[in-house]
Amino acid sequence: MRATQEITLLSGEERHAAAPETFEIPSLSERRSVPVGGYAKLIFTNGIQVERMWVKVTRALSSGSYYGELDNDPFLLDLKCGKGMEFQPEHIISILGEEE
Repeated sequence: MRATQEITLLSGEERHAAAPETFEIPSLSERRSVPVGGYAKLIFTNGIQVERMWVKVTRALSSGSYYGELDNDPFLLDLKCGKGMEFQPEHIISILGEEE
């Protein structure tokens, strides 16, 4: 039986800090104000493989984080479209408005 590896989010802020000229992210104010119904691109990893995927924001939480649902099925990671998750503004690497 194959062991399932934990899937985590990578920090877009850390990636940007390591390579600011080539890894651009939205401003902090933009990442703190993603509208419900908008989309945030996040970086997922299982420690071996990495995928960037869109998450539809379904709630902005009082803690400053978001709750959303994965908007596609990944190619490499063991996740399914519609999986719910909480994430922080630091994880966001790109933003689309509602139904852009």
